[in-house]
Amino acid sequence: MLVKGLVKVAQRVKVKAARTEGVADLPLHEVTIETDAGALHLSFDDMTLPKALKPLVAFLGRRSKPLSQLPR
Repeated sequence: MLVKGLVKVAQRVKVKAARTEGVADLPLHEVTIETDAGALHLSFDDMTLPKALKPLVAFLGRRSKPLSQLPR
């Protein structure tokens, strides 16, 4: 399955969080993935997002909705 492959790539990323200094207007990508090995927390802005994680972020972005559009 595609998502399992994307998660395997995410698990191999060495840096788990990074932010660009002095820039406030970049989209922030915060992802928590629950696996059998425990939770994997990732936090990057658009400029620090590792190339290896871009497919995962794009996959999730295509399938997500703003909180205001979720059913209550």
